[in-house]
Amino acid sequence: MQDFEFKRHFRLTKSTFEWLCCEIILLLRREITGFNMVGLAWEQKIRASLWFLATGKCFRSIGDRFGMGESTFSYTLRDFIHVIIVKFLAEKITFPSTAIEINEITNGFKRLGRIPNVI
Repeated sequence: MQDFEFKRHFRLTKSTFEWLCCEIILLLRREITGFNMVGLAWEQKIRASLWFLATGKCFRSIGDRFGMGESTFSYTLRDFIHVIIVKFLAEKITFPSTAIEINEITNGFKRLGRIPNVI
């Protein structure tokens, strides 16, 4: 798959996908323990989870696309999201700590999208 097509489907480049896989694969291996999920490739699980986040498609259609059942995908997505939160919440996502920062961010969202009271 060409990089532009990959980005169109998954909302990130192949190089970012490869970086993400390297960052989370060890955590994901520890997280996924179900016997029915062991046979699936780790990258396939990550791709399926990203596809859901990018498209919002139903579990059945994602399972069909990536060769897994609805319940398997449900566990895959749950574990993927958990690993993303554990790995990146403190490292990549920061929340404002002062009233000035809160006001700046709130006003920025209000200006950009006319969405009030968003941090």
